[in-house]
Amino acid sequence: MVDAKEAVVAAPVVGLHGVTVRYGRATALEEVSVSFGPGVTGLLGHNGAGKSTLMGVLTGMVRPTLGDVRLSGAPVTTRSSRMQLRQALGVLPQRFEAFPAFRVRDFIGYAAWLRRLPAAETSAAIDRALFLVGLTALADRRIKDLSGGMLQRVGIACAVVHQPRVLVLDEPSNGLDIEQRAAFRDIVRSLDPTTTTIISSHLAEDVAAVCQRVVVLQQGRVVAEDTLAGLIAGTRPPEGPGEHSDGVGPPTVDGPSLEQAYLRVLAANGR
Repeated sequence: MVDAKEAVVAAPVVGLHGVTVRYGRATALEEVSVSFGPGVTGLLGHNGAGKSTLMGVLTGMVRPTLGDVRLSGAPVTTRSSRMQLRQALGVLPQRFEAFPAFRVRDFIGYAAWLRRLPAAETSAAIDRALFLVGLTALADRRIKDLSGGMLQRVGIACAVVHQPRVLVLDEPSNGLDIEQRAAFRDIVRSLDPTTTTIISSHLAEDVAAVCQRVVVLQQGRVVAEDTLAGLIAGTRPPEGPGEHSDGVGPPTVDGPSLEQAYLRVLAANGR
């Protein structure tokens, strides 16, 4: 497996440099330096590992105690650079909320307005976002009449309507059933591959389904960073069909899974 310090990120677009976040005596992130480039990166960790805090720092919602956010290698420390970061971002928060009386199309249009999308481009942008998330037929339905999975699709449409360089999805499959999670994965697979997409999750199967790269957080620290294939390759395969000599994960004849690799990383770092 590639060491975290040696993991290659093609054309880093956004990242954290030496970031520590403290809340009183509690430390949520400690000396985190990580970069994200085009493609889909999964931020994997148990609840409380620091994923949402890291996402908050990236999106400007959380101010780091130490360190800074970097956009295209430059520190985001001035008002101008913070505006550039804001325009570069599309964000789906962990708890997406929308005005229930709005129609789907109108609410996505409201998101486009918030992102200062030119009026002449807005209609086409809304249509493009609706098509991406499979809501074209429901464009005139009111938000209050949508299921949880459909509402999540509206959230993704709002996040991508201005075609952001960086898309941040915080625990996007929370509360979704199996069918809705499958639909969400299809949406992620259809995203522009040049977009830098960051997905936080505590579900290894969701990360394995859509991500090319994985960053593992534990107790506020990055403890592994590699391609999906590289992280899995670091887990020793079974000695024979259906056998595991180490007892980690369920028996398989197909070799190690991301879940096994994730558990091995946690065990190696004292969890």
